Order: sequence, then C-alpha cells, then structure tokens
Amino acid sequence: MSYTAQIITWYFGRFIFKVFLRLKIEGLENLNSSIKKGGVVFVANHGGKSDAFIIGCSLPLDYFKKIKKLRYMAHPKYSENIIYGPILRLLGAYSIRKCGGDYEKALENTIEILKSNQSLVIFPVGKIEPNLIAEHARPGVAYLAEKLNSVLVPVYVANSHKISIFEFFGRKRQVKVVFGQPFQCCDIASQTDNLRERARKITAKVAELATA
Repeated sequence: MSYTAQIITWYFGRFIFKVFLRLKIEGLENLNSSIKKGGVVFVANHGGKSDAFIIGCSLPLDYFKKIKKLRYMAHPKYSENIIYGPILRLLGAYSIRKCGGDYEKALENTIEILKSNQSLVIFPVGKIEPNLIAEHARPGVAYLAEKLNSVLVPVYVANSHKISIFEFFGRKRQVKVVFGQPFQCCDIASQTDNLRERARKITAKVAELATA
C-alpha cells in the first residue's frame, strides 16, 4: 500500500466529494489539539459503502504527514476481490477475518498496524447500518482499545446511505462528516464492564455526534 497513492487519492477524493456530495466537515478543531501522531483509531458509523474513503478525505492533509498510512478494515470478499481488491489494498484496505472469538488472532494484523504508527478507520458494528445502534457494536473494538490503550476519535458520517448515480451526479445529496473529541476507553468504561459493554459505550460516543 503506497503512501503516494493515498496522497493522490486524498486530493482526488476531496475534490470529488466536495463537488458531487457537497461534503461538509465539522469538528476538525478536535483533531488539532490531541492528535499528534499515528496509532489512532477513528471509530465511525457505517451508513454507506464509501464511508471509509469519505472519512479519509475529510481528515486534514497535514495529518497524513504525521503518520505512515491510514488503513481500513475490509471483509475479504472486498479486499481480496480479483477485480477491484488490488485497488482497495493500494488505498489502505486490508482483510479482517472471524476467528471464533479469538480477538488476539483476529486482530493480529490490526495491532501491528497501530503499533507501526499507522492509523485506522473502524466500523464497530461491522456492517452497513443506516441508523447506528450502539447495542450492535462488536467486542473487537473494545479489545483493540484496551490492548493498546489507543486514542479513539468518534466520527459520524451523515447522509451517505445508498447514494444513487442520479443523486451523485445531480448533486442531490449533502454528506456531512463530524469529528468528535478524542478519548480513551478508560475514560468512559468501568472496570466491571465486559468487552461488549465497553464496545457499546465507545459506539455511543459516535451516536452522540448524530445530533451535532
């Protein structure tokens, strides 16, 4: 995965999303004070297929100078697709597999990515869900947050669900990305919470941005 490819994609994507989706970005001030380097987990809702790239293109370009790469979790059927899989991997996607509740094994690559100063976009519900429901969050995000004591940044993408070609080229939608205040799992969870409850609390911080 090429850093150069990501920078080119940032310029191209930023232009496309600004023009055709009338992209509006809020909360960038929350990144300036607390996000100094990589190893950050951007925790987001997942309303549309392009959310990961919309989030990436919404980040300040200067942020990419502080990290090696921005990565995106993807199901193998997308990231390993023979036609478009190589493009997705070039842009930062990597495969994540189920391991029967063995989070250490399932998130092995992810842990190495964060340790190497790369940052990550993660969708805690694990699938496209038009209306984010915190109770649907999977425990993996909490395991990851605790394992590395990572800085978590909640991100909410509004109005990205099922954008038709007509809406896209007709500029009929306005997509909004809101970045919230960075936090760590220990800031919001108690010692008695299990992983699922902690994941719910992390995802609830994303849901709070829906009214921003």
